[in-house]
Formats: sequence, C-alpha cells, structure tokens
Amino acid sequence: TETQVPATVPADGNPDDVTCKGTYTVTDEEAAAAKDTVVATMGDEQLTNGELQVYYWSVVNSILSSNYGYSLMYQGLLDYSQPLDTQLCSEDSSLTWQQFFLGEALNYWQMYQSVATRATAKECFTMLEVIGSVEEESSRMPKLVQERKVDGIIVIGKMMDDYLQHLNTEAGIPVIYLDYYNGREASDSVISNSYYGTYELTYYLYRMGHRKIAYVGTLLATESITDRYFGYQKALLELGLEQKKEWVLDDRHIETGKIDTVNMLQLPKDMPTAFVCNCDLTASLLIKKLRENGYRVPEDISVVGFDNYLYPGLSDIRITTYEVDMGEMARRAIHNMIKKITSDNFKGGVTVVEGRLVLKDSVSHV
Repeated sequence: TETQVPATVPADGNPDDVTCKGTYTVTDEEAAAAKDTVVATMGDEQLTNGELQVYYWSVVNSILSSNYGYSLMYQGLLDYSQPLDTQLCSEDSSLTWQQFFLGEALNYWQMYQSVATRATAKECFTMLEVIGSVEEESSRMPKLVQERKVDGIIVIGKMMDDYLQHLNTEAGIPVIYLDYYNGREASDSVISNSYYGTYELTYYLYRMGHRKIAYVGTLLATESITDRYFGYQKALLELGLEQKKEWVLDDRHIETGKIDTVNMLQLPKDMPTAFVCNCDLTASLLIKKLRENGYRVPEDISVVGFDNYLYPGLSDIRITTYEVDMGEMARRAIHNMIKKITSDNFKGGVTVVEGRLVLKDSVSHV
C-alpha cells in the first residue's frame, strides 16, 4: 500500500516538471513488477524505475562519502541514520532529502544521456559503470573492461592514484580523465582552467579595491588546488601586491583530502580584506568561521569560491565564483576519446576548457 503523502508540486507550478511523492511502501513482488516501469524520458530515451534506483543510490553514496556530505552531516543538515524521506532538504522546506537526491539522480541521468547522444552521433556507444571504494582499494578492474565490452574508458573525477595507474597499465584500452589530471605521469585529461580561474578572481577583487588578499586551500592536496594557488600567485605578482605566508591557509588534511576547517583553517592575526577559496564548499565554511569570529561577509570581508556548485543549505549568501563548463568538458572528452581510439596520430595531453566569472553577493567594494 502507498502511504498517503501528497506529491510535491514544483515551485514554478509547472505540472510537467519532476514531482516526487513523500514515501512508498510496497511488497517485494510489487517492487519487482515495477522495475520496468518508465519514469522519465529524454527524446527517444527512456528511464525505468529499476535504472532510476541505480542512479539514485549512486548519487546518495557519492554525496555522503564526499566533503559535501561530511559538511552536511557535521552541520546537522542531514542525518543518514534516519529515513531520508522524513528530513527536509536544508533551507528548502518544499523538498525532503529523498526528493532532492531523486532530482539529482534524474539530472545525472540527463547529463549522461547528453554525452551518450553526442557519442551516438559519432556512431559510438556508451555504458556507465560506478566504481566504489572497495574496487579502488583492491585494484579491481571494471567489469566492462574485464568482459571486453568497451574500447575506451572516461574516468569522471578523482580516484586513487594507484587505481588509475592500474587502469592505465592493465586495461589495455585508451583512458581519458575528465575533471582530473595526474601531473606525475603522462595522461590524457580534460580539465577546467583552474589556473586562469583564480587569476581572474584575484584580479576582480583588486578591481573592487582589495589589496590584502589571501588564499584558502591545502597546497598539494589535489592538482586543482595547487593550480588555483599558482593562478592567485601570478595575479599578485603582476599587481605588485604583498604576499604573506600566513595568508595561504589550509582547509583540509593532505593525507585524506577531507575538508576540516574547524581544526585546519586558522585565521591570521593580520586579517586580509578578501579570501580566494579553492572551491565553493571551502568558501561557505570560511564564511561560517568568519561570522563565528565577529566578521560580516561581505561588509567586513569579501570571499570568492570556485566551481559555481554548492548543495542547498550550506550558505545563506550567494558566493561569487568561477563557473566550470562541465558540458563542454564532456564534449571534449568524447571527441578526444574517439580520436584516441581511431587515429594512430592522436597527440595526447591535457585539454583545458575555459569557464567564466559569476558575480554574486559575497564581495563588496573597499
């Protein structure tokens, strides 16, 4: 039987938008019978209820094991020990966390279908496989590779270096990294322009009158954090601004990569007027710490982030940032993979995709 909870109506009132009911109670037989029910379409492509479950739990596990998930739980915004359909999604009281994750799962499916459609136009076929921590730690090759069902691998996001090295040496097929690169070994990657992004953000703060500008991000924790630091440094050098060691602040443990602004991030005695953060999550946590120490954002201190992506409830102020063009990055990854598979003359390397500055509410003029 179905629990009598009304469907959530989208905020814009459009009945064609995705709606999710609060909770469902069904028997095992009913669940099995419903797995082939079509729940969403995109062009000629259909998403079944069974496929949605795969996307849903992949999204839930991915978010809860990430820095975003740890921050949500640390701040009491999400309790994974309790049913997700009973908890409101942070500041958006019209959604439960279950409904939010369902929406993210549908967005994830839509993004994958966009990539798959481009690949199909090139007479290629794509398949998705989710790799968990167990597979990484045991260096278990993806099943699609073991069964020789694919001609190439696009790795989305950062994985363990040992696992990636295992893929490169043992898979026997081309590998391309999307949104990650390893500078310690030759690899083919498609990444955002981290270097130029923070360079542009630092120049923007300068145009807003700031002369004392700090950087937040643990150097060498990831390639992107370090690249973004060098973009910030280049801008300071060109502008002739003062560079202080105490104005380069850690935000995470270098061994694990987990963000820990409570213990790692220590505000300097000589406070700058602005901070350039390596990502929007760190920016949101810095804003919280500044407020705890009596500073107002942006009235007293300005803060900028990177990515233009932040889960709801982590910040009540819209953070000025540098937006990553994930759509173009995905298109380039498909293009490069096809070239790598079909051409002996393919010249590998790192493909850098430009983003754009997105001005919001976390910066004031001084």
